[in-house]
Amino acid sequence: MARTRNHPKKCKKCVFCNYWIGNAELKFINSTVGYEYEQYAEGKCAKQNSTKKAYLTCNKYSPSIDALKLL
Repeated sequence: MARTRNHPKKCKKCVFCNYWIGNAELKFINSTVGYEYEQYAEGKCAKQNSTKKAYLTCNKYSPSIDALKLL
């Protein structure tokens, strides 16, 4: 699997969404880089009731508690 790094301020990925339920092995790097995670991890979107990958984005995005720490 592929790991990637993103910052919640720069992108609205499912892995940073409050509605995404999954384990992407989110690991905090620092406040500049953001988080490292497994980009192809699957999770459930509680808002749309569907399966989503961690790297996807959608219009129902709402920042999670971890993402709010860096916003």
